[in-house]
Amino acid sequence: MRILPLSSWISKRFASKKDRDFIKKIGRKSPLKAFSYNPKEYVRSDVDVWFTHKSVSAIIENQIGKGERLMSAVKAGIVGCGNISDIYFQLNERFDAIQVIACTDLNYAQALKQAEKYRGVEAQTMDEFFDNREIEIVINLTVPSAHYVVHKRALESGKHSYGEKPLALALAEADELQTIANEKGVLLGAAPDTFLGGGLQTCRKLIDDGWIGQPVSANGFMMNHGPESWHPNPEFFYKIGQGQCLIWDLII
Repeated sequence: MRILPLSSWISKRFASKKDRDFIKKIGRKSPLKAFSYNPKEYVRSDVDVWFTHKSVSAIIENQIGKGERLMSAVKAGIVGCGNISDIYFQLNERFDAIQVIACTDLNYAQALKQAEKYRGVEAQTMDEFFDNREIEIVINLTVPSAHYVVHKRALESGKHSYGEKPLALALAEADELQTIANEKGVLLGAAPDTFLGGGLQTCRKLIDDGWIGQPVSANGFMMNHGPESWHPNPEFFYKIGQGQCLIWDLII
């Protein structure tokens, strides 16, 4: 099976005009070509769960390099309406090809709050949400301890599922999710995806093509405080077996 990560699919599908202009300057005609379309490059380990090549077939055939829009938007729903959810709800304002149409949360009042804030989004109960056949992709923004349960319910409902890191808290859970996705013929993905964005993928391309010669070393710096410096409810990050903490968050 030829496979690509969901975030790679999104970054290629929604490459901006600015990105395309820059790519032309380095002698390429499309983001797909500039970012070296070679699925093997993206397979990191057996733990990684990637979106299949079928997810990008429409882009390869109709989208990249032609500037065409999809005939209809992919409809998504959000589970977990907490601190990180705003950036995902803003998809409706930024892209035509994907639209968030529903949201749910164990705290139903929080789901209502976000639905009122963003046009075109309906707050639903958990059961209503997973029974909603219009929702094609579930965006899992719950706390880490709930990731596995939410992904599993989404997949078993016949929906694609993508979520914040980690995919699950145990390798066995991640393996089970991958098995369910394969059996259901749906797609599964998880963050982090920033290294698959246009900027870092361009850096990767330049290094792979030898623009700076053979790299012999690299330095990394962590210049940030813990999540309590930006998250309004950071407790879950520090619960044993439930969170990642800052360092773990960086290496997932």
